[in-house]
Amino acid sequence: MRSNMLSKVTLFLLFTAAAASARTSLAVFVPLPNPATTKSRFYSSSLSSTTEYAAAAMNSVAFLEKMIAEKNTADVKFYHAPPRNENEHLKDDDSLLVPITSDEDDDKRNEHPRSFETIVEYTGKLWFIPGGGVRFRETIWIEPEQQQDNGKSSLIVHCDAQYHDGKTWVECSRVSCKFAEENDCIAADKTKNSCSDNEEGEERYGVDMTLDSDLLVKLPLPGPAARAFQKLIVRTFEKAAISYYNDLTLEA
Repeated sequence: MRSNMLSKVTLFLLFTAAAASARTSLAVFVPLPNPATTKSRFYSSSLSSTTEYAAAAMNSVAFLEKMIAEKNTADVKFYHAPPRNENEHLKDDDSLLVPITSDEDDDKRNEHPRSFETIVEYTGKLWFIPGGGVRFRETIWIEPEQQQDNGKSSLIVHCDAQYHDGKTWVECSRVSCKFAEENDCIAADKTKNSCSDNEEGEERYGVDMTLDSDLLVKLPLPGPAARAFQKLIVRTFEKAAISYYNDLTLEA
């Protein structure tokens, strides 16, 4: 039973990740609306750094909608829950999940993004997988903010994926997204790479984003294929994240 379910999980995840960009993610700059000049539903008085702004925007129904948009899904449901991942005895307590809509998610914007998790459940469906689809759950949660050696802040947001084996939820993978505080700029002379190269450069507001992934379940794949699969997971997440933050900036 478990072996058959893992085969289904592998097929679905490989198929949906295959549309991702061919580039391996290292660190990329993602733009954010500047809170000094822009009103955004993700900015509140409880946030004090660009990393918190980025994390608040990711810990949302809007981001999860973007993330699953290219997957073949059915019966999609969203939830909020208290930060269960920091409390081992609460981690698997489904009674804490509260169903939400996009509008209800926007109401959470006055709270600090570490005070709750955002969760999506869906059935992954592919026509060539026999016996119906697989039920997945993906949870966004945030670690405490840290200080870097340069005095700027960094913050890690996790996206934990699970699948249901018919009896319980089984951990499948984790994508870890590290946001590092960094104000970059767009030089007026496009041949220059930084404002220091050109005094007419215009400040660009955002964060550096670095992604990593871990497989938390043994899939029926040889070693090299498993490592390639991890890269596909990162690329799929990165593609959704970059598109999402670009959209936020354009909307501002």
